[in-house]
Amino acid sequence: MLRRSWCRGLGLVAVLAPILALAPTSTAAAAAADDGAFICYRAYIWGSGWQDWRCQGQTAGVPEDVLPIEALDIMAWGLGGICVRIRHEVLGWDDRQCGADGTKVTVGEPGGTRPIEAIDFDVQSFNAQICLKGQLVSYGWGGWACAYGAGIGAEESGFPLTAIRMNIDSAVFP
Repeated sequence: MLRRSWCRGLGLVAVLAPILALAPTSTAAAAAADDGAFICYRAYIWGSGWQDWRCQGQTAGVPEDVLPIEALDIMAWGLGGICVRIRHEVLGWDDRQCGADGTKVTVGEPGGTRPIEAIDFDVQSFNAQICLKGQLVSYGWGGWACAYGAGIGAEESGFPLTAIRMNIDSAVFP
């Protein structure tokens, strides 16, 4: 247990941030060793902040609600790297952000006022496919989109993403 005198002057976030930042790494590394490819992600929700990390088909965001996703952190293993770009409700498509295996890729603007309306995703290896599934405000969940380059959402719709699921390879979740 942390003693109060030890923590005095340190913010809890500063103490825990390095620990929390590594959370998906150990989980994903173990799974990647078994499956060859793995993905973890977390969503920044308007008015709520960053959620905990989710992996392999788990839901990030707030399903069945109108709180939009403003940003995403994504880490993948076994794909040779990933490239992601998002479309903002007002400003259009952002530049593509890329990262090697095990590197965190952040897209969107945490704490901004620009919800994500669509996402476009590419993997750098043809050993595995990326599968995406999203929920738009007022439209509910769409179907799974699986390919070496996949996208979900709607352009120029005014209906931002409120929840997302990501998965690697052929294990698609309901």
